[in-house]
Amino acid sequence: MTDSPGSLEAIEGPDRVTPVRRQWVVDVLCEAYAEDQIGVHELESRLDDANRARFESELAPLVSDLILPDAGKLSAEGRIGPLQRADSLRVPDRQLSVGFWSGRVRKGSWVPAHRITAVALQGGVELDFREAAFGPGIVEVRAFAVMGGIQVIVPPDLRVEASGFAIMGGFEERTESHSGGDVGGPLLKIRGFALMGAIQIDVRLPGETSREAKSRRRKERRARAG
Repeated sequence: MTDSPGSLEAIEGPDRVTPVRRQWVVDVLCEAYAEDQIGVHELESRLDDANRARFESELAPLVSDLILPDAGKLSAEGRIGPLQRADSLRVPDRQLSVGFWSGRVRKGSWVPAHRITAVALQGGVELDFREAAFGPGIVEVRAFAVMGGIQVIVPPDLRVEASGFAIMGGFEERTESHSGGDVGGPLLKIRGFALMGAIQIDVRLPGETSREAKSRRRKERRARAG
């Protein structure tokens, strides 16, 4: 273990557990199980303790005996951390992202507007909120995919409400491991419609690729199944 922001050193203390810290411990435990450092019964016991923990100091003993080279990498690459916040004066009222026979990507450090309209017409739109700075209140995303695709990527510590429907297309929400954020924190509301197209909502850690996210979810499913 290294003394990085997401390491054991950082999660010790009296502060209450945050969703992102709890998720980090769960990821470490699943990785330890995959590396045969702990057995399935020990994994189940520690996962139960992690889910019940109220303070971050309670998480420390759950990973203190594990040696995971990748654990420091999770933090070094910025894969965990609190949501960035923006002053309300910096938050635009509206934003438009259109992919028409082409692609439109919003990612990295940006400030989402109160209302975002994403349109993919025979093209693609990607909205990556993992490094975004959120103002107070609600961010509403209206997504329309017509013979195109829209991908929305959110971090584990962001509250998300999603609804939508598709005609000869797909509306997919990959949020099985999503732990959500604080009740008083930012809320992302997604409303989508796909016509011969696709809208996908995916939860990933900052810096995590689609393949790495799939691998993490498989490990978590195996851990829960025992």
